Order: sequence, then structure tokens, then C-alpha cells
Amino acid sequence: EKIPVVRSTIWNKDTQKTEEIYALTEDQVQQIRELILTTTKVADYDQAILDIVKEQEKPGRDPRSTVQTVEFDDSVHDIKDLRKDMELNGIVTNVTKFGAFVDIGIHENGLVHISQLADRRVSDPSRVVHINQHVRVRVIDVDLDRKRIALSMKGVQQ
Repeated sequence: EKIPVVRSTIWNKDTQKTEEIYALTEDQVQQIRELILTTTKVADYDQAILDIVKEQEKPGRDPRSTVQTVEFDDSVHDIKDLRKDMELNGIVTNVTKFGAFVDIGIHENGLVHISQLADRRVSDPSRVVHINQHVRVRVIDVDLDRKRIALSMKGVQQ
């Protein structure tokens, strides 16, 4: 069963027409454009449809902000590839009271303990790092049995 994305009521010169839009295909966008041309009154809640149609007329424009990508180390594909003192690029995936978890490009995320976040004392990790922040980390320990990776940001140029 299809669920409508938008339910719209448009008043034409002669009749009131109700449309349920399931997806904005090119045909549907064209139908909406034609309806708009013959419309004499559009309810306030239908303004969203008009905005969608206007934005669809600008296909090259993407309203989302640009996302900065991180380049992971090509030589690291598995936890077994990690070595002590390796420096890697990563992305902070979670911040907790005891530190931050960092994605370094393999299945397991590494933990930067609160004591390893900075060269100074840190009482609140969220004051040093935030989710989706790009960081540079150093591997300080790898526990293959428990699949745990200990990381540090101390002494690592950010």
C-alpha cells in the first residue's frame, strides 16, 4: 500500500481537486505545474507543494551543506593491520563521559579515553570533541581477543 507524501487540495476555476502525491516523478511535477497555472486560490498548507515545485525547477542546486570527507589509511583493512604508534585519520562517532569513539575505517571503532583526549586535563569530553569531527589519532593498544582499540590524541597534530 502506498502512503502519500503530500495530500494537496487545489481549487481550480471550476472545481476543487484533491491530489495525493506518492512520489515526485517528472510527470507529477508537470501535472502540478499545470494545476498551478490554472489555480485561482491555494490554501496556506499547500504552499509546501509550490515550494517543492519551485525547487525542482533548479535541479543542479543541492540545499544540503557540503560534507568534508576523511581519507582513511589504505593499508588498514582489519583490526589485525593496526600497529602500536600508527597515526590514523578518523571521525568521532560518539562522545561519552569517559571519552570518545572514533571510526578509523575498519569495522571496530577505537576509544580515545578521556585521559588521552588532550595534552591537558579534560573534565568534559564534549568540550574537546564533537560527533562527526575529523580527528587524527595514534594507536596505543590493540586487544585482538576482545576486539578493542585504544587510541590517543595526545601529542598528535590535529
